[in-house]
Amino acid sequence: MDEFKELAPTYVYQFPYPSVDGFKGKLIRNWNTYLGIPSYYKNLKNELLAQNVGLIYANGIGTGVLLDFLSFLNCKVISHIHELEIGIQANGSNNLALLKKYTSHYIAVSKAVKHNLISKHTIPEKVISLVYEFVPVVEVEKSRQLFQEFEIPETAFIIGAAGSVDIRKGADLLILLAKEIAEKDNGNLCYFIWVGNKPEEHSYFLQDIYKLGLEKNVVFTGLKKNPLPYFNSFDVFVLLSREDPYPLVCLENALLSKPILCFDQSGGMPEFVENDCGFVVPYLDIKAMAAKIIELQSNSVLKTRLGNNARRKATDQHNVHVAAPKILDIIYQYCNELKTQ
Repeated sequence: MDEFKELAPTYVYQFPYPSVDGFKGKLIRNWNTYLGIPSYYKNLKNELLAQNVGLIYANGIGTGVLLDFLSFLNCKVISHIHELEIGIQANGSNNLALLKKYTSHYIAVSKAVKHNLISKHTIPEKVISLVYEFVPVVEVEKSRQLFQEFEIPETAFIIGAAGSVDIRKGADLLILLAKEIAEKDNGNLCYFIWVGNKPEEHSYFLQDIYKLGLEKNVVFTGLKKNPLPYFNSFDVFVLLSREDPYPLVCLENALLSKPILCFDQSGGMPEFVENDCGFVVPYLDIKAMAAKIIELQSNSVLKTRLGNNARRKATDQHNVHVAAPKILDIIYQYCNELKTQ
């Protein structure tokens, strides 16, 4: 919130009238009225109207209800879509209907996202621009923090992953991948590190780890305020997601010269990896991914080449200074249209 406030006046919108019918809905609305919430939003509307807003940039699929509230501004809307179908469905059909109702133009973060909007939601291709995700280029010093914190041997080969511990992100598949590689002769040299929330609430993940005897080699670090030093200790990065639009964590690892491995048919990352920044293996084919990891473990020249390619591509194509101006161009295009009206 503070970062937004440094850039511009910032307002917090809390949905005042949930779509609850009957006595419960009436009770909630009366309580909100008692708290003075309607008058707050009336004042907010007046303040926004006074600012002569001509264009709304809506960041994310979950902004439909907010756009409905802002419809009194009667202006163009550019919606930046970072989600695929699971994310779209999670936000509900009503949200999507409102987003489509008010959006004039869409920005998709990958070809996969663009194709999904066209094929599953009948959004015309002519109103969708493709602008890939981007991250700032930063220098990260080598750190032994990961090895020291979790007592990992310095000689270990680190297979890294990151994100929330859930089925979409494929946290369960990390365990199967560790099992597959542990069955090979060099399995004890490999450690599998997941940077993200710990799986205590998913006890079945922990049960699988212990039942397979992988508790030494599979580590969930928990959330880290700055994960980049942990990423920098990886040898390779695996994206195990069943669906992921164009995850920033892959770009962050690419900038650290880490080869990226992912599944096909899983979202946008195959568009980045291609055949020069890592490996794209068949969807959910754990054996194929394990084979590629072992290949990289035994071929440091290949690992370095793919990692350097990943860094170069991320720097050249996904640097914030390269990609962000493309979004500004789209915004300026609509601003210029407003001037000519």
